Amino acid sequence: MKLAIKMLLEFDGEVIFFKEDTIRTLELRRQGRKVEALPFLIYNWTLNRELNLKNILLLKPQILDNVLSKAIEGYLIITNINESKLEMFIKTSFIVEELNFDGFDEKEKEHLKECFLIKNNLFDHRGNLVNLPDSGGLLDQNAKYMYFLSKYRKVLIEKINEENNKKNKAVR
Repeated sequence: MKLAIKMLLEFDGEVIFFKEDTIRTLELRRQGRKVEALPFLIYNWTLNRELNLKNILLLKPQILDNVLSKAIEGYLIITNINESKLEMFIKTSFIVEELNFDGFDEKEKEHLKECFLIKNNLFDHRGNLVNLPDSGGLLDQNAKYMYFLSKYRKVLIEKINEENNKKNKAVR
């Protein structure tokens, strides 16, 4: 299931279509090269000019800042959840039929639900990530998803190991 999140920004009768941060754009940000991340985030617009870095830089700085801040929002929401709280929540997902999102604010709930949707069919029986959630290579993957999937994989491998230990003890 591919759920690449697409967002839009309207200004002066124009629309910019962009997506959430990817591994690549996060790395560019970390290197202090956020302007270079913009062509990887903005994938379409209604402006009557070619979509390229030169033309992107002609946009008002406040528009560019708005794109950059909205693109990283989901990643920041997920990564700001306490790691042990997130892992415990993931653990409960293996035992309950319906997830209980009590203790999370509305934005956290929204992003967690989205992350749980994308995890299906991505892991094999050993906990290996065998498919990527979005098209493209690793650097093109949604950063929020990949962070969540790393936590999910950790919990999944712990669960697989627990099950294997139970089976090994039963055989003895």
